[in-house]
Amino acid sequence: ERIKQASNNLLKLYETMEYNIKKEIDKIEKQEFYLDEIIFKSCDKFDDIKKDTKIIVNVPNKILLSDLNGFEKTIDNLISNAIKYNSKDNPFVEITFKDSILSIYNNGEKIDTKNLFIVFEKYFQENPSNDGFGLGLAMVKEFCDKNKITINIETLEFGNKFNLNLKNIII
Repeated sequence: ERIKQASNNLLKLYETMEYNIKKEIDKIEKQEFYLDEIIFKSCDKFDDIKKDTKIIVNVPNKILLSDLNGFEKTIDNLISNAIKYNSKDNPFVEITFKDSILSIYNNGEKIDTKNLFIVFEKYFQENPSNDGFGLGLAMVKEFCDKNKITINIETLEFGNKFNLNLKNIII
C-alpha cells in the first residue's frame, strides 16, 4: 500500500513538472470544455481516498474556454484537498455553481485566519504532518491569476469554501 501511494505521489509530481515545463516552453492553447464533465471526472479520480466522504455536486452544463489541462489540475487539487482535509466525523464536500462562482466546500477544520493570506504560497502547509509538499494551492493560484479567475477562501462556522469566479472563461 505504501509503494502504491509513493508511486501515485511520484506520478503526480511528474505530471506537474511536465505541465510546468510545457507552459514555459509552449503557448498553451485554450479549448472549450464542459464544467460539469471536469467536476465529475475529478470526483471519480478520488474514489480511492474519499472513503465515507459524501460529495454533492450541483454544477450546470456550462461551456468554458481555458487551458483544459491546467483547469483539470486546479479542480483536482481543490477537490482532493476538500476530501483530505475534511471532518473526521461525517465528512462532507459540496460543489456548487451560482452567478459564475464555482464553490468547493468541506466541513473540515477552518483555515486559521492568519494563514488565509499565505495559504497560496509555495511550500506552505498549515499542518506539516499532512501529506504533500505545499505546492498544490500555489499552482492553483498561479493558474487562476494567469486565466483571470478570482479565487478566495471563506472560512465558515463549520469548514472552508474555496470560490472561483469563472466569469472570464465562461462562453
